[in-house]
Amino acid sequence: MTERCFHVDLAESKRTAPSDMEAIRKLLPNCVRVVPATAAIDKAGGDFIAYMEDGSRVFIDCKGRLPGASEHWWKDSVPVPLKGFPQMAIEQWSQIPTEKRGGQIGWTLDAAKNTDYILQTFDASDCFRCWLLPAKALRDAFRAKQFIWEREFGPYRTSGTDGMYRTAYLYVPVVIVIAAVAGVSSCVYPGSAVNGAGGAR
Repeated sequence: MTERCFHVDLAESKRTAPSDMEAIRKLLPNCVRVVPATAAIDKAGGDFIAYMEDGSRVFIDCKGRLPGASEHWWKDSVPVPLKGFPQMAIEQWSQIPTEKRGGQIGWTLDAAKNTDYILQTFDASDCFRCWLLPAKALRDAFRAKQFIWEREFGPYRTSGTDGMYRTAYLYVPVVIVIAAVAGVSSCVYPGSAVNGAGGAR
């Protein structure tokens, strides 16, 4: 059980906000500007709003790992081919259910969240790259792979030091997450197998 504190996470997110906004501008083509979300939008699942050339808005939820996260990427429980790869904290529960109160589903599985993309970042001491992933595809990928990932990577539970919340995550290598997102974003085109088409095109 690893202790985390909501206030520490909040302070870290404020510190990295300028870099987060710059990364979003780089990763979203035709992005005109990025601004912090209002409190209401933040609560609904968006840390930042990106304004596009056509006037549309894109809502981004930033998930940053705290400094020192990389020490877990080399644990014995991580399969050898994946040791050292950056890991995303895929949330199962934002509030773990107990006998006294029901749980609250994690952001990864919560379809009610008003989020278009997830920006995964790390402290520069751990990893200098970041990833922008489509939120719905990530949710679909987790639903498809949840039981496999539970067996292979977790669950790894964390608890707030202020006693306010107890959360449950799966720490999954980014390369595995990206492959799963790609998997739910493609299929065999209907009729192609019947017509005898072969090969990747």
